[in-house]
Amino acid sequence: MTREEALSFVCKELCDDPSNIPARKLITLFGLKAEELSEAGVTYEVLRSLDGIIS
Repeated sequence: MTREEALSFVCKELCDDPSNIPARKLITLFGLKAEELSEAGVTYEVLRSLDGIIS
């Protein structure tokens, strides 16, 4: 899985279910940043719920 594929998967999954565990694991595995997730379409509310695992 590439970084771009992971970002796409995370965005899709978090938009459907903000508590999605596999998506959260990919965020830490790939070191995805809040800015990347925001640009990919993740809402502010979801980003705030991820405060503990993203920078």
